[in-house]
Amino acid sequence: MSPPDLAVEHSQALNSAAAANEQVQQQIDEKAAVNGAVPGVESGVIQADRPNAFTQIDKQLSSNQQQITQQNYAQGRQNYENADKGLITAPGELEAATHQGASAVPPTKTLWIKRMKTKLPIASGLD
Repeated sequence: MSPPDLAVEHSQALNSAAAANEQVQQQIDEKAAVNGAVPGVESGVIQADRPNAFTQIDKQLSSNQQQITQQNYAQGRQNYENADKGLITAPGELEAATHQGASAVPPTKTLWIKRMKTKLPIASGLD
């Protein structure tokens, strides 16, 4: 993953955890209001519910971030393997291009034979 993509994934995980936390806290407050709790004073049950809710949300966030990291590593490994395959085939590709270029230019021996057949002087002054 690119750094911006990775940042987006982590940001979405954090935003999801924050929204879940807000929803759970609201549910805890509503439960306290239904049970007749005095505003501003929390019972022992409510005080126990909040840490449990935080723990569950933290576990989910941790799991999401671990999945993001694993996906990022998997993508990195795939990119490495693809690059490695490209490097392995590169010498053959370069060699093929060199041979193609060489075949376009006639060899020196061929030129010498053509000159001999047409009886053109190879060097000036030598007949």
